Amino acid sequence: MASPRLEAPPGACDCHMHVYDPRFRAAKNAAHEEPPSPASEYRKVRQRLGLERVVVIQPTQYGTDNSCTLQAMADLGNARGIAVLDDTVTDAELERLTAAGMRGVRFRMIDRPELPWEILPTMASRLAAIGWHVQYQMDGRYLEEREVLLKSLPGTIVI
Repeated sequence: MASPRLEAPPGACDCHMHVYDPRFRAAKNAAHEEPPSPASEYRKVRQRLGLERVVVIQPTQYGTDNSCTLQAMADLGNARGIAVLDDTVTDAELERLTAAGMRGVRFRMIDRPELPWEILPTMASRLAAIGWHVQYQMDGRYLEEREVLLKSLPGTIVI
C-alpha cells in the first residue's frame, strides 16, 4: 500500500468507520452480512494515513448489540464510538457506555431503519442530558419533511 501524498495534520481523526468482526453474530433482522473487516486491518490503514483518532460507528449488521463496536474501540485505542440504542436502554447502561467512550446514538433512517422515528425526541432528550449527540442519517430529499422535528430536538444533532 502506497502512503498518501498529503500528510495528515496532528490529531487527525477518521470520524466514521465500521468494524465487522466474525467473532460477533449479526442481528437476527440484519439485511445482510458484510465481509470481515476487523480492527486489526483498520489499524494498518489508520497508521498508513497518519490518523491519531477514530470514531467507530455501530454498523446496522449488529443491531443494538454494540459489543463489536466496543471491542473495536478498545482494540484501536484513542477511539470514540457511536452506538445504536433504543428507548429501553437503562441509565446504568448509558453510564457504562459513556465510560467506554461512546458519545452518541446513530439514527440511520434509510432503507430499513433500526430505530423508529417516534423515539427520536425522547432519546435526544436523554442523550443531551449526558452530553451525547444524535447522529442522524437519512435521504436528503426528505429532510424538509423532518425539518420541524429535527429543529425541535434538544442537544447536538449531527446530520
